Amino acid sequence: MNRPDPRIDTGPASIDIDLPLDPNTDNGEDVARLVHEILDGIAAQTAGRDTSQQDILQALTIATALHAAVGEIGRSTGRLPALSIQGVEVASPTLN
Repeated sequence: MNRPDPRIDTGPASIDIDLPLDPNTDNGEDVARLVHEILDGIAAQTAGRDTSQQDILQALTIATALHAAVGEIGRSTGRLPALSIQGVEVASPTLN
C-alpha cells in the first residue's frame, strides 16, 4: 500500500490573501510576478536546509535596504551603480 511521505507538506494548494497595492503602484502584474519569483527563489535557496524564518526575513530586509540605496544613488546620479557584496564574514554562524 502506498502511503504518503509524512515529511512532505501537502497543505493548501494556494493561499488567498488580500493585500491591497499601494495607490502609487505602476504595474500590479509586475508586483505579483516579483512576489512569485522572490518566494520561488527563497524556496530554491533554502531547499534541504534548516533556514529559519527569522534568517529569511533578515535577508529580505537587507536586500530591500540595499535595493533602496541603489535606487536612491541612481536617482541622484542618473546612473545605477553596480552592486557587489564582497568580504562577507560571519563571526558566529548562530547567535542564539
